[in-house]
Amino acid sequence: MSVPRRLIEELASYLTPVIDSEEAFEVSGDQGLWTRSMIEQLHAQLRVYPGAVALLDEAAEHPDEDVTYSAVVARAGMSAQQVRNELAAMTKLTHRLFGRRTWPLTTRQASSEMHYRMPSTTAAWWRSASS
Repeated sequence: MSVPRRLIEELASYLTPVIDSEEAFEVSGDQGLWTRSMIEQLHAQLRVYPGAVALLDEAAEHPDEDVTYSAVVARAGMSAQQVRNELAAMTKLTHRLFGRRTWPLTTRQASSEMHYRMPSTTAAWWRSASS
């Protein structure tokens, strides 16, 4: 389905002031730009998924460091399958909230398990939203 260019430009004109009016941080790994208000929105909506919250809390406590999937599962206190389901739900939630599948951290498949890394800027925003 193609979208007329004028509609894309019109949408961009509405969104640009929002992004320009607040600090934005680029999360590597094709996760895109994140702002403090995006983190706050995600935080408010994500509470129903404690496995996903465990990932973001763990990563925010260790900014710019790798956090392993097993550490997230241990923190969540639930099965690995349940955490996996809740991370999938977080992906759907970000798509609904922001129009794209995005996380405020990077992911990397290591030899044995997933690793996650949250930049210090988004980690500070997440910790602030959590307090």
